[in-house]
Amino acid sequence: MALLTVQCLLLLWALAHHFIPSAAWQSAGFYCNLLISAMVTGAFYCLMWRQRKADLSRYKQLFLIVCSPVLLYFLGYFSLIYGAGDVYTQLTGMPATIEDHWQKNSDDAARFEQEYIAAGVYEKRYFDNRKGCITRLSSPMLARGFPVYFCVEGRTFASLPLEIPVTMHGLQSQAGFDLQHVDYQR
Repeated sequence: MALLTVQCLLLLWALAHHFIPSAAWQSAGFYCNLLISAMVTGAFYCLMWRQRKADLSRYKQLFLIVCSPVLLYFLGYFSLIYGAGDVYTQLTGMPATIEDHWQKNSDDAARFEQEYIAAGVYEKRYFDNRKGCITRLSSPMLARGFPVYFCVEGRTFASLPLEIPVTMHGLQSQAGFDLQHVDYQR
């Protein structure tokens, strides 16, 4: 139970920060998570076996047996790779800058101009039609991170060209890069 609590806290940490894991950390984290998930699933199965209840139907038991490994794996993956990696980087990382080229998604840019600039509305839209922020920038490097895009304010998004060279500032460790601030090179 304590492991699940730690995983949930690390997942919440990962949701609050922008972390780009290194390839070595992703590979090591994959195998570590596989091992941890197998152990937690085994413990869960033992607990289910010992405390079998008559009120749990066979379908519910089958659902728990089939779905619990998948859910535990993905919870562990995101919390270990992105949450623990970012915590490690926050604690041991050194200040670093990385040059990258970000792009506007052409569909996002057209939709933003059509729906918001025409109406004179520029604020950040995080939960627009439950699809998240529509003023976002992406790159192959950001695609390895969590989330896979960088959300910007509407005024900034409107003033940027389709492809933007950027300087990313943050902390870097063996686990990856914690993105903290971005400078746009116009």
